[in-house]
Amino acid sequence: MLVVESDKLAGQIRQVVSTLGLKPEESRFFTRCSFCNKLLIEISPEVAKGRVPDFVLETIHNFYECPDCHRIYWKGTHSDMFRSQLEAILNQGFS
Repeated sequence: MLVVESDKLAGQIRQVVSTLGLKPEESRFFTRCSFCNKLLIEISPEVAKGRVPDFVLETIHNFYECPDCHRIYWKGTHSDMFRSQLEAILNQGFS
């Protein structure tokens, strides 16, 4: 059993990765639903139409859907920010 000690997300991530000996792979970041944890499947813009804002449909070409809860995801500026934060957390080293 692992008792997560930190109240801060960065510390929690570092502790879990370090204690469990995980080797996070960037290619697997953001490949699962943030609600169900199911692997996302790629869908066409036509399938996403009417389910995402029009401006997103005009600028994004790759969409992903959760096969269980049917939430739709796409790479936007928020994903770049989260990826940068996660990389910084993982690159800070483990104590």
